[in-house]
Amino acid sequence: MTMTHEVTLTDAPAHVPAPEKPKIENLVVTSGTVSEQRADLLLRFGNKTKHAMGRSTKGPLDAIANAIHEILGREATLVRWKGSSDREGSGAEGSVTIWVMIDGKKIRSVAKGTDTNLTFARAYLGVFNRD
Repeated sequence: MTMTHEVTLTDAPAHVPAPEKPKIENLVVTSGTVSEQRADLLLRFGNKTKHAMGRSTKGPLDAIANAIHEILGREATLVRWKGSSDREGSGAEGSVTIWVMIDGKKIRSVAKGTDTNLTFARAYLGVFNRD
């Protein structure tokens, strides 16, 4: 089974100065029984956009991280992530907490939302705003 999920978002973490504040404009994640998971990501920086196609054989979250690395030109190592939800069902809001290593520093980021892939992307993007 192959799943393609598309989400459009117009908010971003609030820790980056306005001109450089990245916003997730569009995220399409392909996962399932395909051999390669893909994350087609478009970030907006003010009035400019940057696009990347992240790929991974490890899973959709790695594909999302790879797309963010490509756009930002920076790397991080995912140490741990945890997801939780306030209830069951398609409208349930959940949170994703991630811990990454950047340049020897362990950084934590949290995001909330109803879509796990998008919430992970927001949290992962947020770590680059905290280092």
